[in-house]
Amino acid sequence: MQCKESRVQKSFLIYQDHCTFFHRHYVSQNYNVPSLKRLLEIRWTSHHDVTKCLVENQDAILSILSEVTEDRAAAVDICTEASGLLMMLRRHNFFEIGKFLLKVLGSLKSANAMLQAHSVDLCCASEVVSASLQALKQMRDEESETLTSMPAPAAKSKRTMSSLLVGSVVTSTVGHAEDSMTPSQALKRALLNILDIAIVEMETRFSKSNLDLMKAVNCLQPQSPSFLDVAMLSPLQKMAKSDSDKLSNEILVAKIMLEKEFKKTNDDENVEFVDLSTICTYLHGYKNAFPQLHRMYVTSLVIGISSASCESSFSTLSRVLTPFRRTMLHERKRNFVILAHEKAITTGLDMGAF
Repeated sequence: MQCKESRVQKSFLIYQDHCTFFHRHYVSQNYNVPSLKRLLEIRWTSHHDVTKCLVENQDAILSILSEVTEDRAAAVDICTEASGLLMMLRRHNFFEIGKFLLKVLGSLKSANAMLQAHSVDLCCASEVVSASLQALKQMRDEESETLTSMPAPAAKSKRTMSSLLVGSVVTSTVGHAEDSMTPSQALKRALLNILDIAIVEMETRFSKSNLDLMKAVNCLQPQSPSFLDVAMLSPLQKMAKSDSDKLSNEILVAKIMLEKEFKKTNDDENVEFVDLSTICTYLHGYKNAFPQLHRMYVTSLVIGISSASCESSFSTLSRVLTPFRRTMLHERKRNFVILAHEKAITTGLDMGAF
């Protein structure tokens, strides 16, 4: 697994080296360099955008690197770096892998767009994720067929064992490495390895249990057609360790209240989106009447279902963990994160009374 991952990681590391090189003062001032974007490692869309930028500027990048290598006015370190980057591009099939990565990442853009939205319909998002995974598997089958249809490498002269080893038992290799693949087949095999990693990662992150949990969280939103459906809420109910019988009884009453309060339409006859934190705040006043349902909403708020929710958590931590707070203990940092995340409650405190 480590060797498979290194090919993708190496491609993006090479990209970052090119981005740094083209931003050097001498290169940017004397050559018409392409505008390469900075790679943001935590974003799917960033990997897609930088790969697309690099593939579209393939000819310009190769031309500039070749010119800088022969530029007598440039410093020795710049010429050496350009020569090394040019060799890296040619040695590692960089642009061939980039075109393939662009195809793989492009099939994931739809799922990424759904999960990035704050008002995401998680039922629809789970369907898009499943479709994206199926597209990757179909791509895997097609690439595998092209690999098997490639012609076999030309036969080489048969290697013979040394006469000195006649009558001996050989228990180790003697330097006769059989090269059974052509360069094109080796590249295709590497591309299949990349695709296998993407499929395994998608199946791990979006397993059936995780998709069912996404649908259960979506059932807590009043605009969902399956609002507070007891059967679909089962995965979340088990996670929250709520009593199923008590929860069913609470839903009979709470569903009427919540639909009356939140399921309103605007002038365009479209159901207005209400986030879960708003509903949870409303239910907090009825916590004694609906303890099981309130626990369900609280549990749903601490699950990082969408990438937008996860990024909000990281943004909160970056605001708390400033350079002046680097020496704080973990317990104090955790309390600060909670206060920052519950900003709506903390800003409403009467500081005089506090």
